[in-house]
Amino acid sequence: MKIQYIEEIKKSIEEANLVVVGLGEEWNVSPDTQSSSIYQTVMSDLKAHPEYQWLLPYFYYKWTDDKLQQAYKNLFDLLKDKNYFVVATTTNRGFVPFVREDRFVMPCGTEEYMLNEELSKSMEYTRFVESLEAYKKGEISFEGIQFVKNEAGEVIPFNNIFAPGYKEEGYLPREEWNVSPDTQSSSIYQTVMSDLKAHPEYQWLLPYFYYKWTDDKLQQAYKNLFDLLKDKNYFVVATTTNRGFVPFVREDRFVMPCGTEEYMLNEELSKSMEYTRFVESLEAYKKGEISFEGIQFVKNEAGEVIPFNNIFAPGYKEEGYLPQWSKYMSWLQGTMNRKVCLLELGAGLQFPSVIRFPFEKMAYFNQKATCFRVHRTLYQLTEEMAERSVSVPMHAVELFEDM
Repeated sequence: MKIQYIEEIKKSIEEANLVVVGLGEEWNVSPDTQSSSIYQTVMSDLKAHPEYQWLLPYFYYKWTDDKLQQAYKNLFDLLKDKNYFVVATTTNRGFVPFVREDRFVMPCGTEEYMLNEELSKSMEYTRFVESLEAYKKGEISFEGIQFVKNEAGEVIPFNNIFAPGYKEEGYLPREEWNVSPDTQSSSIYQTVMSDLKAHPEYQWLLPYFYYKWTDDKLQQAYKNLFDLLKDKNYFVVATTTNRGFVPFVREDRFVMPCGTEEYMLNEELSKSMEYTRFVESLEAYKKGEISFEGIQFVKNEAGEVIPFNNIFAPGYKEEGYLPQWSKYMSWLQGTMNRKVCLLELGAGLQFPSVIRFPFEKMAYFNQKATCFRVHRTLYQLTEEMAERSVSVPMHAVELFEDM
């Protein structure tokens, strides 16, 4: 039967235009590993200490044996000449060397980084990993593991789905209209992204930099896109937090549910002297004149930092966009059974419930709809929408910058 199944899979892959691969939890470890004594010991210890389940991906990766390696190789040999994408719920990244770099996503995380990524380079981390290896070899007990801790004595876990406070940013492709490809390759972009990765609690700064990085390429792409729409009945729903497109759009025909950098969470503070100093320090940081630590954040009387009001900020106030969202919902009601062109331009997987999933639904239910899904890596179509949709494997900004 095994040979028959493999032959059927081969035939289906050969005949397919696109192949979607789901690597589930059975790829965590091989059956041989599951029957080993060390596997049984580790599972027993983690059952007794469930708060340390986030260690599992470490052991899965370290237990990647010849059987698992051969299975990876055989699977991806079948796919090597195909247009494929892999979504993996396994937290064992052992398959990664066999896959094309831009064709997989691991939404459950791994053991590659700590929840505080900077600690992955520390001496404490080195001692932690050494103790994990000693435990894996049976040289010390579970209680002998030297966990990494913060100043308050709290254990810092690996960043994966088993960890409290799992940070999903690492696997979510950002929206393509935030910045142009040219900006993404600049040194200041790399510096800012690196600093915000080290200080994830300040992700709410991103819309500020996105807006300030609105370059000629992005401006031209905006202009060309909205020139195409100028005589049409349109509505724009934007998951980008860069409001640079707003001057090109009719005032009542767009909604930005993820917010921007335009106002502070406490709007009154947007008019204060503290805000002025804050913005001046952001500009100095953007020019490389000061370090991230030199930014003069706006704080309340309790000394707490007040963020910009956007989706990356704790306590994001959504009231600002809700009136426009109501207009968008009313506008959508008038599209059923009418010819609709759905332009899904550069929508990533950070907020799929805003654009990607609703557009898929509209393309499926409205027989008169046509959908264009444009994205450098996430251009694949679902079976339900494929008949009335076009897949464009290109960065959305690059598609519209030169027409």
